Amino acid sequence: MFATIAAVFCVSVCSFAPSAPAVDTNMNMDGDWKVTLAVDAGLEVTNRFERVIYRFKGENFQYLRDGVVVREYKWTRDERVRPFAMDLKYIGDNAEAKKELEKGLKGIYRFVDGRFERCYANAGMERPKEFESTLKNRIVFMVLERIP
Repeated sequence: MFATIAAVFCVSVCSFAPSAPAVDTNMNMDGDWKVTLAVDAGLEVTNRFERVIYRFKGENFQYLRDGVVVREYKWTRDERVRPFAMDLKYIGDNAEAKKELEKGLKGIYRFVDGRFERCYANAGMERPKEFESTLKNRIVFMVLERIP
C-alpha cells in the first residue's frame, strides 16, 4: 500500500514540475549584448549597467559605457566541462585595470533560451561552481541579451 501511495505521489508531483529552461551550446557570441540582470554578492545591481554594452567579436570583447570602450578583454571558453568555463584576460592599456586584473577573471557560463548567463569571481578568486551570487561567495551573476 505504501508503494502505491508513493508512486501516485511521485506521478502527481512530477507531472506538475516546471520544465527546465532550454540550455543551448556553441552560441555565436559576436555582436552587442545588454545586461538585463546583475547580482553582485547577493545584491541586485542591474541599474549599474543601464548604459553598458558588451561587444563580442571572436575571442575578444569590449565593455562599453555610453558608447565608449572602457575595458577590453580576451576570453577563452571551455565547453568540454560542465558548467562551461571561461577565463578573461584584460588586454587594454589602462595601467590600473591591468594591475587589478593581472590574475585574470575565472567564470562559468551557459546559454539559456537565447540569453547568455555568466558567473564570475573577482580577480584572483576561485572559479564559481554554481550560478548563484551571495554575500558569502562574492560572485557576480549576470544575464545578457543580444541587442538586435
